[in-house]
Amino acid sequence: MRIRWGWCGALVACALAVLGFAPWVSAQPEISAEFGFDHQLVRYRFAPIQVTLSGLPEPIAGHLIVQQFVGPDPSTPVSVEQEIVSGRIQNGVYRGTLPAYDPILPIIVQLIDEQGNLIASVSESVRQSARGLPFAVVAGAPYHVDDTEAIVDPSELPADWWAYDPVSVLWLTSPLTTRAVWVGLGAWVSAGGSL
Repeated sequence: MRIRWGWCGALVACALAVLGFAPWVSAQPEISAEFGFDHQLVRYRFAPIQVTLSGLPEPIAGHLIVQQFVGPDPSTPVSVEQEIVSGRIQNGVYRGTLPAYDPILPIIVQLIDEQGNLIASVSESVRQSARGLPFAVVAGAPYHVDDTEAIVDPSELPADWWAYDPVSVLWLTSPLTTRAVWVGLGAWVSAGGSL
């Protein structure tokens, strides 16, 4: 016996879509993270982190947490957690400044609701991002400094002055429009940074 899927198949597909069984109907929350300047950081120095959250159907009360692993033995690491934001969390970009402990193991970024349930998680390898020494950062149009510079958009520059800890020199090739970033850069230069 041969089944014809014309109208019958369309009816079944519509029923599944209405009930939410189709994977393309119900979006899942997703997290992406960028740790460092242009994915570059220096071990045991501070670095900016930018976390992008998407796919939440509505804002939730919860916590956005970054988990790093430290210790002399990678087979028995100690977990260190830092909170990026807590309270009302919705789709968008969240920024913070964290110490870069040990780039051998990946970092894990988690969205957890107030009851402690895991909503979304991502693991990011930072092993290839680790640099031995501070490096140049170019903010704006690409400018050749020494073939190892990190190139970022000026809108990605952090407002925290200590986030520039791994930076040897910062080149501004495009204008900055954020006052908070100017204040952070001013404090960094006052502390010995090179602009």
